[in-house]
Amino acid sequence: MKTAFHIVSALALTLLVGCREDPEEAANKLLVEAVPLLSQYKAIPQDDPAQFAARLELLKRVDENLSKIISDFPESSLAVEIVSTGQVRGLDISKVKQDLAESVCISDIYLCAIRESIEIVDNIEGLGSRDLGLHEVSIAQARSGDFDGAIKTMKKITDSGTRDAVILGVSEVQAVSGKFDNVYSILSELNDPAARDLAMVVVVREMAKSGDVDGAIIAAKEIKSNMSDVALGKIAEVQADSGDIKSALASLRRAKSDWVQAKALTRVFLAQVAANDVSGARSSLDEALKLAIQVQSSSGRNYEIAEVSEAQASSGNAAGALETALKIENSDDRNLATSSVKAKAGDISEALIAAKKIEDSGKRGEAYLNICTSQVNSKDISGAKSTARMIEDAFWQNAALEKIATHQARNGDTNGALETIDLMDNFASPKAMIDVSSELAKSGDNLGATRVQLSALEKARKASSLYTWVQVAEAAAKLE
Repeated sequence: MKTAFHIVSALALTLLVGCREDPEEAANKLLVEAVPLLSQYKAIPQDDPAQFAARLELLKRVDENLSKIISDFPESSLAVEIVSTGQVRGLDISKVKQDLAESVCISDIYLCAIRESIEIVDNIEGLGSRDLGLHEVSIAQARSGDFDGAIKTMKKITDSGTRDAVILGVSEVQAVSGKFDNVYSILSELNDPAARDLAMVVVVREMAKSGDVDGAIIAAKEIKSNMSDVALGKIAEVQADSGDIKSALASLRRAKSDWVQAKALTRVFLAQVAANDVSGARSSLDEALKLAIQVQSSSGRNYEIAEVSEAQASSGNAAGALETALKIENSDDRNLATSSVKAKAGDISEALIAAKKIEDSGKRGEAYLNICTSQVNSKDISGAKSTARMIEDAFWQNAALEKIATHQARNGDTNGALETIDLMDNFASPKAMIDVSSELAKSGDNLGATRVQLSALEKARKASSLYTWVQVAEAAAKLE
């Protein structure tokens, strides 16, 4: 009986061993299947959008076979060759992985950009710097509508202050999206009450925009700090923008701060101008200027006077706007306001003269951007490019060039748009290219859009910058 059992066991073991496929043969079979698939992949034109899905599927199957050689048959000579050299029979495994990543990227640029961003953050050594990087990624995810992803990223942040900053940013985006219930839920996680008050100002504004003015007023009054005044001012601004002048005036009277009332009154003034209420507009403007001049902080006072000047310029009263701008005490702020008024009036040469007088490079860049915007609006692309080249600050120059490129793309000048983008630095140009690709797609040029996107991704990889990838992610989320 014992002998019979041993015989049966030995026979069963022999059968099981015999059933197991030879590792060398099995691994070789997987490679033989992969090689023609890779050849098919290479034969499909990479710039044909209609074939992207097919190329991706082929590449996935190749990668799957190569991965199985290592995981299922590690003892095979092919597996050893792949692990030790990164190649197998002349086939470059790393190139397959790279092509696969790029193919996945073009099929979902947003996810690709977020993945690249997180990879960069994961390689940051300092804890504080890594937290700041996670802050940038989380905010980009929220702005892209990926709230679950944003919260998941936020939870990796160790510093409470940085985490509060993310909660503030995410809640603001949710409020703009009308997700008020979600806003209140995430605000409960804040550690800093002041940050909550800032977030509630945005909530109040968006509630008013949605038509729930009564709810917005209640929410504004529940804010304990002076941010309650700011919230009430936002309600008045929304009402003025909608043409409800009477309600706007009533709302702004509830606020106590001079600067809050001044800011809201400039919006009321513009609404009255649009309604041809000349006497009402004059009264609102006079009161706004009076309140702006009463603001105690010099920087705040200069800012509010500039706001009044800007409103006058927008109403077409360039002479009045210039007169108001002269009341600004700080010379840089005064020249910035003067330049803006001149640009709006179409007097580019005088606008440039005022801009050149500004000492601060950032404010000077802002002035040049305002001039560039006026030139683009008047379709003076050559002049706009000339102005953009004068900008020394990279941030403002990139903003000006992107504005020009977007205008060119919207008007069918794709080559001109790409030439303009070439003038931008490598950190900002990929995002601008994604924006241009969106315009191409809207016009029906899907092939052109995809080619531009491929170039954008290539540039982003070369830049290898967190700033670049989060910008690309936000732009890609807007693609239709």
